[in-house]
Amino acid sequence: MTNQAQQLSGTAQEVQKVPLDNPESFDINLTTESTQDWNFYTIRTTDSGNFIDMKIANILKFFEIKGFRRLKMPNGGYELVKIHKNSILIFSDTADMMETVRKQLIEIDRQPEVWEAFMERNYLTSQVDNAMERIKEVKLNQATKTHSYFFFENGVVEVTKDKTKMIPYENYHGYIFEDQMIKHPFEIQHFVNNDNAMFDAFLQNVTNNDSKRYDYLTSSLGYLMHTYKDKTLTRAVILVDEEIDFEGGAEGGTGKTLITEAVSYLVKSAVKDGRALVTGGNRFFYQDIDLSHRLMIIDDISSDTHFEKFFSVVTGGMTVEKKGKQSFSIPFDLSPKLLITSNYMVNGAGGNSEERRKIEIEISPYYRSRSIKEEFGCSFFGDWDAKEWNLFYNKMITYCQKFLKHSIMYSEPINLVENKLISETDFSFVEFMDSNVSLDEEKTELKAEKAEFFKAYKEKHPLESKQLTINMFKKWCGKYAIVRNYDIEHQKSNSKSYLKISVKLKPEKET
Repeated sequence: MTNQAQQLSGTAQEVQKVPLDNPESFDINLTTESTQDWNFYTIRTTDSGNFIDMKIANILKFFEIKGFRRLKMPNGGYELVKIHKNSILIFSDTADMMETVRKQLIEIDRQPEVWEAFMERNYLTSQVDNAMERIKEVKLNQATKTHSYFFFENGVVEVTKDKTKMIPYENYHGYIFEDQMIKHPFEIQHFVNNDNAMFDAFLQNVTNNDSKRYDYLTSSLGYLMHTYKDKTLTRAVILVDEEIDFEGGAEGGTGKTLITEAVSYLVKSAVKDGRALVTGGNRFFYQDIDLSHRLMIIDDISSDTHFEKFFSVVTGGMTVEKKGKQSFSIPFDLSPKLLITSNYMVNGAGGNSEERRKIEIEISPYYRSRSIKEEFGCSFFGDWDAKEWNLFYNKMITYCQKFLKHSIMYSEPINLVENKLISETDFSFVEFMDSNVSLDEEKTELKAEKAEFFKAYKEKHPLESKQLTINMFKKWCGKYAIVRNYDIEHQKSNSKSYLKISVKLKPEKET
């Protein structure tokens, strides 16, 4: 497969159906019928022997009936493809065209002399290539706001909020690429009480068997699997640990990567090492992203990676730069959704605009003290039999249905707000503030000279505050007040600056 062809390969894409010449009259993957109806060769018998005549136009027609087309690529130019089952595009080359002719002439028509003549005269020239029918308009995402599609070996699964049904590829109103298919025969399964997929039990464990947290996680996975891009819901899903050790470093090991792997079995995904995305940026970080990818997974990003780096990817299209090659743009409706995992909090500039772009899900530390194999008796994915795979795919599709029916089912955070505060300031600062502020109904406010308060923190925590300025300290105090639900004021009196933190006044009841 050429580089351009690789740009459109993947799992779970479609292209707009282009009408074929009288498609009802033949099967594009024919291997058993004679070519006589296509008449791309004739044999004349004379006194001098047999003469074989072939016409370029008829040879071209033969290849088009066999499903060969030229597909327009995003970077310009065309790639040779072959249509199978009226919907599946297989990237091809001249060797495949030669093999198609050989099978027809040797195995079906039993005309070895014609095959010899075909090889001698080299009919696969640029003339045939240039004249072949083109597929110019390519629609790569058939999903709509209400319909999602998954492509299995034995058919297309159409999913709505209330229904799942199988469509034969011959009846599917779109194209997909051969390697976009999920390599598994799928059977629709209706769950009963004693039917439970291992992966679903795993998700219940990592949400601490809390139904609201479970719905939040599974509906978010459904959002990621639904390939429709909605401008009113542009968010990155971020998986973080519920418990973070800020003093000894983040531990991980909670199953976040296993969740990303599961989604990638249903949606064509580009998996990126988050540690390779350095703070200074890497213009070629996205160079292996192409139009086939519906999900970009950035696994294990570092603590100094800010969310602003991904903002444009979440809210709009993206530009892909490749080393030594022309860059190209992926429009919003075809750009991949974003799934991030981190052992740290994913910080940014803050504000409502940023928060509206995040779906932050806390993963319980359940599997830090036990292994998947110990609990389930096997490793996930690699040790599963056909029955467990089918349970897994069916269950994942129910998460997509949950999203189509309810959208994102948000739940209240566990430690997220506190962990964000510590991550955006410092553990020592939060500890210092809690010790010195500690407001309640009796002590309703703290007023301190800002410079003296700052000095007190630096003296108690000289190492942690080494690079801290008084302006940054002021911002940290503001973040602290928001999380603790306090009011904060910065006052000046007699050329001195004061910090006033107070308990929020309860609104008076209307009379």
